[in-house]
Order: sequence, then C-alpha cells, then structure tokens
Amino acid sequence: MTPDAGLPASATTTGDALRYCRTCRRALNSKTASSGRVTYHHAAELRGAVSDHAADPVPLTELNDPVMECDFCSRPDPAWTYVCADQHTPSLGPAVGGM
Repeated sequence: MTPDAGLPASATTTGDALRYCRTCRRALNSKTASSGRVTYHHAAELRGAVSDHAADPVPLTELNDPVMECDFCSRPDPAWTYVCADQHTPSLGPAVGGM
C-alpha cells in the first residue's frame, strides 16, 4: 500500500496548496475565519512562541530549498509527511476570563 492509499494527486497533495513562509522557508498553518478570511501562522506561534517575522505565504512549489522539519519534535528531515483534512473548530464565544 502506498502512503497516500493510492489516491490521485491533487493540489493539496502536490504542494501547490501547501503554504510555506518565503522568509524562513518553513511550513505554515492556516486558519479560516467564518468570514472566509484566511490567515497563516508559523507552527511555533500556535505553540505559544513568538516569530521574529510575519508569515509570508508562498506555495511550496515556489521554494528551491524548503526547511523540512517534524511538526511534533522539530527535528530536521522528517521520515513521513501526512496531509490531513481541514480541522473545523467552532468558536463558542470569548475565551474563559473574557479574553
């Protein structure tokens, strides 16, 4: 069995839809608001860290030398790449504490 379970290639699996940061060449995560507005974030920002630059999204196919690292441990040259379905998380209002 192939890692993609034999599914045909699509923009999501070929890199045309995968966004990386033009500045640091690392993968970006996207968030889509209910308004349809899409914003991009570095993985470190989602874990509470602060990036030294704003995300500058570019398709993976436009980078000559992307930084490939594990999403879980940040080690270089991951052995596997998983392309997952979009996660939809509804917002129920302000966070606890009014933030």
